[in-house]
Amino acid sequence: MNAAAQIHFRHASPEGYAVRFPVEQRLADNHSRVTTALRIQDCGVVVEAMPDDALTRYRWLSFRIPGTNFNVRALAEFAGSSLEDGETSLTFKHIWPDAKRELERYLSAHVVPSAA
Repeated sequence: MNAAAQIHFRHASPEGYAVRFPVEQRLADNHSRVTTALRIQDCGVVVEAMPDDALTRYRWLSFRIPGTNFNVRALAEFAGSSLEDGETSLTFKHIWPDAKRELERYLSAHVVPSAA
């Protein structure tokens, strides 16, 4: 097994809003797959882990914001994975401005700020 696939990650900030929706990941010109988003925030998404997640650093993501008809397309970078926890973290490297606004609107409507 690839040692990189066992990289564990922990976020210093809140891990995002819990979700469950399909995310298409385009890993190469002729290779894509659909996984499930587990948490999302404005800087990235956590998806269900797959054994080959660490083999591709960058991937294009496509997903529909829950409860809307708005499709997001974003370039994401592999940020860590744990098959043990069943999660892979992807950081948005590029997201179009209109998609970012819609995602921020969705998050502000669904995420309750934590008390300091």
